Amino acid sequence: MPVVNRVHYFSHRATSSSRRSTFITFNTRQLAAAEWLQTGVSGWTLRGLFIVLEGIDGAGVSTQARIAAEWLERAGRVVVKTAEPTEGPIGSLIRQALRGEVKVGMRALALLFAADRVEHYYKLILPSLEAGRDVVCERYLLSSYAYQSLHVDINWIRAINSQVGRPDLTILLDIDPRIAIERKLRQQRGRLELFEKLDVLSQVRARYLELAREEGCIIVDSSPPIEAVSREIVKAIASIL
Repeated sequence: MPVVNRVHYFSHRATSSSRRSTFITFNTRQLAAAEWLQTGVSGWTLRGLFIVLEGIDGAGVSTQARIAAEWLERAGRVVVKTAEPTEGPIGSLIRQALRGEVKVGMRALALLFAADRVEHYYKLILPSLEAGRDVVCERYLLSSYAYQSLHVDINWIRAINSQVGRPDLTILLDIDPRIAIERKLRQQRGRLELFEKLDVLSQVRARYLELAREEGCIIVDSSPPIEAVSREIVKAIASIL
């Protein structure tokens, strides 16, 4: 029986408003032909996978995103590791607001996150995917829905974030907010940011879980040791390769 591989492809011929990606199944010989298509036929390229890790502050998102990216690289894939908010000008302003260094209203903060995301998606994420690179991102759409909907209507948040593409896989790292707070206090030497309060994180966690079930995300308990959590994440990623 031939070995079967699943490849994600992307058509450059489609317009930006009508681009669609899908999964097709190849046996080994067909896969070799598909790899030839990547460089041999103008207008087509194999598309990378867009993987997002989500979770409340203290869930271990940064650590697990790094481990996931390293695992993909060991599997022979080219990987771009990134995060939101970004390190760009808009992302830097967001970080200042989260640290309380500048005062920004909740609607304005939601708009800043959306603007940072648009810049991030069209300048880094989409070009990387089109070039056949996998993208592993710390937080994306679900974080805006979960955090900012505490203060702003979620339908409005969805609307202002409607111009970016959706991930191929979103993994929610779920954790008790009390454990998360303990982790953040150790990491930040007793200092907490805007959303890093027990009552706030409890509400955000509840929203995350509700949204994850609605969106069909993978939910992983992130309270066990790092190695145990990473094994579950790798299983989820391997299922779409």
